[in-house]
Amino acid sequence: MSTRSPKSKPELVRLNRDYEVNKTQYDTLLQRLESARISESAEQNTDSVKFRVIEPPTVPIKPSGPVRPMLDSLVLLAALGAGLGLAILIAQMHPTFTTRDLLQKVTGIRVLVR
Repeated sequence: MSTRSPKSKPELVRLNRDYEVNKTQYDTLLQRLESARISESAEQNTDSVKFRVIEPPTVPIKPSGPVRPMLDSLVLLAALGAGLGLAILIAQMHPTFTTRDLLQKVTGIRVLVR
């Protein structure tokens, strides 16, 4: 038994190492085979899908959007109204006086003229 033990231990280590290498290669090849099968089945599935046009597209007789001239007129009127309203609001917030007499009347302070 003593002569056989040192010889079989290195052999056992070598066999285990070889087994691990072979098992790793086998697992890698098995994964590649499985991925090849999956991609082949996916390719076969896409070949069987066919598209059909049920109803061809048509050009509508009447446009589906808003009436442009009426929309443009309404936008113009809204913009003019907003501009006029803003001008009146600014004039009320920051009043100006056109004559010296009006300024004297509103403030109650005498205005001197040079």
